[in-house]
Amino acid sequence: MINPFYVLVFSGITVISMFFLKWSIFYNQLSLQMYMFFIINTATAFSLGFIFRKKLRYKNTYFRIKYPKLIGGVILLGFLFDILYSKEIPLVSMLTSSGSRYDEVEHLPLFYPLLSSVNVFVIVCLFYSYLCCKNKVCLYVALLLLFPFVINVGRGLVVMSIVPCLLMYLSTKNMFLSVKKIATIFLVLLSILYVFGYAGNIRSASVLSERLHRTSTDEIILSLGGATEEFKESYIPSEFLWGYLYVVSPICNLNNNILIGISEGGGDEFFVYNFAPQSMQKNMFTKFEKDKSFLVVDTFNVSTAFALPYSQFGWAGVFFFQVYLYVLFFFFLFLLQKSKYKIIYLSLFSTSMLLVWFENVLVLDVIAIPLCLSATMGVLKILCRPSYGSHTAGY
Repeated sequence: MINPFYVLVFSGITVISMFFLKWSIFYNQLSLQMYMFFIINTATAFSLGFIFRKKLRYKNTYFRIKYPKLIGGVILLGFLFDILYSKEIPLVSMLTSSGSRYDEVEHLPLFYPLLSSVNVFVIVCLFYSYLCCKNKVCLYVALLLLFPFVINVGRGLVVMSIVPCLLMYLSTKNMFLSVKKIATIFLVLLSILYVFGYAGNIRSASVLSERLHRTSTDEIILSLGGATEEFKESYIPSEFLWGYLYVVSPICNLNNNILIGISEGGGDEFFVYNFAPQSMQKNMFTKFEKDKSFLVVDTFNVSTAFALPYSQFGWAGVFFFQVYLYVLFFFFLFLLQKSKYKIIYLSLFSTSMLLVWFENVLVLDVIAIPLCLSATMGVLKILCRPSYGSHTAGY
């Protein structure tokens, strides 16, 4: 499951399968162009994944974090400083309906996003160390480091931390799962989707209730998502509609983009806004506003990693985006072939491929910075190897 090409195929098939549920009147049509693009994209990814499958296998090397408690303590201390600076805890403010909205809390500039990105990297490293050495301290510290993301209502940060770990864990298991294991995984996924939807209902209650003239959290999401009568009359909890909308809306927005055929941007902006971390983008160009006129519904405003390249240069932009992305991947993979950070790099890149049908997460600092850290530390370990007599890898 750390073969990013297979992960992309799995993600695409999951998205299309959920689309055919057609729980929303807003998201129930795709064009022939969209279907053709999906087939070509997934077929190409599957072929690359099969060709390079031996280079992308999980290997349980000896990767040990030397001072997990110390590293965890330093990171938690950093988040404590941020709380003292902002003078509020977003989760508490949200639950008590007091203070600022979770997305309007004033965190420490530069420090908080950098700390969050480093925390994601450390969580993934700690979990990999646990898989390699079975040191439960690493596992406990990794779980503890998720707590700052939870109290800051960072659902995306939690996802970016858990998914690479989950992909590594699944890679340690046999490909052939028993019926019991499949049922367990299915129930876990359903539970996650339900909790995700429940959190979405809580967050939307205070923000959207007045705008939509609805008081019930169920009514808000049913109205916002354009739930079909069949869904309303079914026994499926409304919380699951959140997950469905987040999965399906991006490809439908991309489909709308293709039909409208918006064109904007230049060559320099193409590379900056599709590949550079967002923290760097602000310093390279003036603020960039994406054209959102192609959105089916304004609230669900993501449209896969391919929407911006298409908006800029049409299908040529999509083609160059995909080629450049794969070239970058193989370049760093080549550098890390003999590094024990290779698995961490693959898990992070596989995470970006899992989410490519939703958004270009490669430009998010919480993925871009950990990817850069894994590549940098991996290369440094290789260059410095002759000066060490130990076979230990880690911090």
